[in-house]
Amino acid sequence: MIFKVFLVEDEIVTREGIRDSVNWAGAGLRFCGEAPDGELALPLIEREEPDILITDIKMPFMDGLELSRIVRERWPQTKILVLSGHDEFRYAQQAIQLGVTEYLLKPASAEDLLAVLRNVCAQLEQEHAERQRQQGLQEQLRDNVDLVRHHFLLDLVTGRFTPSAAFDAARRLDIDLAAHAYLTLVARFVALGELAGLARFTALYGARQRVDAALQTQPDLLAFPKDVEEIGFLLKGADEAGVHRQAAALRGVLADAVANAGDVRLIVGSGRVVARLSELPQSFLEAAEMARAQQSAAPISPRLPNPRLLPQLESGAAAAFLRRGEAAGLDAFLEQYLRPLHAGDAEFAALANYLVTDVLVVVTHFAQELAVSLEELLPGVDLAAAAQTTIQSRAGLRDLLRAILLPVLIYRDRHAGRIQRLTEQAKAYVAGHFTDEEISLSAVAAAVGLSPSYFSVVFSRTTGETFIEHLTRVRVEKAMELLRMTPLTAAEVAYRVGYSNPRYFFAVFKKATGQSPTEFRAEAE
Repeated sequence: MIFKVFLVEDEIVTREGIRDSVNWAGAGLRFCGEAPDGELALPLIEREEPDILITDIKMPFMDGLELSRIVRERWPQTKILVLSGHDEFRYAQQAIQLGVTEYLLKPASAEDLLAVLRNVCAQLEQEHAERQRQQGLQEQLRDNVDLVRHHFLLDLVTGRFTPSAAFDAARRLDIDLAAHAYLTLVARFVALGELAGLARFTALYGARQRVDAALQTQPDLLAFPKDVEEIGFLLKGADEAGVHRQAAALRGVLADAVANAGDVRLIVGSGRVVARLSELPQSFLEAAEMARAQQSAAPISPRLPNPRLLPQLESGAAAAFLRRGEAAGLDAFLEQYLRPLHAGDAEFAALANYLVTDVLVVVTHFAQELAVSLEELLPGVDLAAAAQTTIQSRAGLRDLLRAILLPVLIYRDRHAGRIQRLTEQAKAYVAGHFTDEEISLSAVAAAVGLSPSYFSVVFSRTTGETFIEHLTRVRVEKAMELLRMTPLTAAEVAYRVGYSNPRYFFAVFKKATGQSPTEFRAEAE
């Protein structure tokens, strides 16, 4: 990572000496500007937003302490390094109180300044890594919260909550359910014409992605995706007229989103306005039935299952099995996977078709990850017919799913050689780019034409180590070679093998070898 440095010093000789004597690039830095005083520096700092500010204290117009105070308030992540020829305690005390990172007395040599800058860079890198970690945790938490919210709303409109329990759960999820009027809607995507197979799914996915993007602009909307074909909505307001206005506005947003969707039609069904949470299931059933009744083109699933009877299927199980399961274990997997379904249920056929649709979606995703067409992945399988087949028995459902999933597993295993070749290509890419600090799993996956998620799985399965473990091993092995064969310092070796933070490199090296770089070199000599 390259950090930007800005210098403020009124003595031109000192300023130019610092600017010209420090090997900025070698230290992983970029000198981005200079100024003779704080007043002239501020607009330049605002434009450049440096990571590190080096400033003198005693300057005309605006001194370094005042400048530091302003920078600390406006850009709190900027590190401040104060240079001063005034060896007085009050200056150092004020600088410390302002949160200045370092305080050096002039004249400071280039070596001394560079040593301090490296320490500051290490702090910045640690803070950057921590911010990224926190951001990742926040994104993960947000994704998990969104999933929990979706499940809660679906359970709410299908009658799985008492009103009191619903309000308690909503409060924990930061959902305001209090209202005098409630209205549910069901939006259903329908492929028109003769679309079949991959073309059908591609059209549906494209329309769904456009709608999802449009809904991102409606953060207060209570939406709960059911599957690739359906999205449910819960509207609430002070009166019936208010929720009807919301419904009209939502229909407009959805219509605009799919206006250019081509062969996909979006049908929106609406239930009745109700005043009680306990009445929501009836409203939701009416919305679903209205959407089904309006459907003029053949859907992927012939009829909508009663939401009260939707099985509690394990989310992501089919996708996980396609990635890691063995063909010999398919029957056992299906037995466990289909356990929530009972052939005696009145709407078994609808539930079975609902499940077939979800599996077809999983297979489509998997085909995209493998970078192959559905026709190549499932030769001889009529997906459109499979999706519209009326299934009356659990055995029939098992056989149909087996007929869909088994060819995928066989293709995956038969093309293990292709995966091996792609893995070798990935290893070659790492060998040629490991010095790049920005190298990532996503970049390598893109280089070999696989999705990051699938690449991560196949790389680990093929090599016996994760991508990060492999990258670290390559870097450490190269570092060992450089330590044995060259006079480079340990810090220089760190930079050569892709680590901008030598301290982090030292920790990684010792963890991998049991020795520090210095100890390793001494033993190798």
